[in-house]
Amino acid sequence: MVRVHYHILFVAAVLLLSTGLAAGENSLERCIICHSADGNGATKEIPVIAGQKVDYLKAQLVRFRSSDRKHAIMQNQSRYLTDAEIDRIANYFATKVCQQPAKSLEYPVSVHLLANCLNCHGGREPDMSRNLPNLAGQRVGYLVRQLLVFRESAMKTAGIRRVVRTHPIMAEFARNLSTQDILTVANYFNGLGCGPQMGRR
Repeated sequence: MVRVHYHILFVAAVLLLSTGLAAGENSLERCIICHSADGNGATKEIPVIAGQKVDYLKAQLVRFRSSDRKHAIMQNQSRYLTDAEIDRIANYFATKVCQQPAKSLEYPVSVHLLANCLNCHGGREPDMSRNLPNLAGQRVGYLVRQLLVFRESAMKTAGIRRVVRTHPIMAEFARNLSTQDILTVANYFNGLGCGPQMGRR
């Protein structure tokens, strides 16, 4: 029953959002349909953006708007956003509280595997860069998809689910990751959890 409920919610959101955002519509309300009012996502398929860095959120919305970063729904939703609306949306979600529980990994994680990730993104305590996203508590599925897309962009193969995203540093890092490495990294950062008590808003 719960799965059916989430499926119906997801399909309804896709049908509604696929039409794009017309001028004058409340852009924030459309974001909340999928990302929820608290930014922790309406379903487990949606990335957590609560407490994410405001500059990072702005940059990604600008990239979706220009189609530099590709995702059918996000491109439709950002197509008509003004700079002022992007500022409003980013600031709204940046002030929300990330609420994802910490989890323990069932196997040891190589320090070498995580070294580059932690150098740029930090762990439970976010790094000080304004442009690099927090990863602690992020959904496993989202992290896996992004790392696979970066890896495929480095290998110049087709993107997953028509989601195409490139970044020279991330592509180079992901190039040599095995699928198991990607799962390990995703589960590690998800397992850190996030919330006020963990150093992330």
